[in-house]
Amino acid sequence: MERFALVSFVLAVSGLGALAAIAFSFPSPVELTGALTADRVGQIVTVCGTVEGVKISKNNHTFFSVADEEGSIRVVAFNSSQLAPPTGPTCVTGRLNLYRGDLEIIADRLTDHD
Repeated sequence: MERFALVSFVLAVSGLGALAAIAFSFPSPVELTGALTADRVGQIVTVCGTVEGVKISKNNHTFFSVADEEGSIRVVAFNSSQLAPPTGPTCVTGRLNLYRGDLEIIADRLTDHD
């Protein structure tokens, strides 16, 4: 019986891991910047728009804003050597964060917006 419980536990944990991997493999629906509020901090979001004010730090972090028809939001891409600096219309997917009272996105993925 004890061995059965252990096998059941291992299978349950494996199943949860597989579900999480599947959930994160699908892109978040695209949202307008006006829909992003402080109560959503920590959630994965995707916004698309025009890139403004790109700055790359000495530590290879990229800072910029993405503007759409409802406003703009600051984006930070840490260790951005893995992410090409954005040019033109761009979609950003990442975790919504609150930094010094302002919303920002910690970017995980940048893609061209068609």
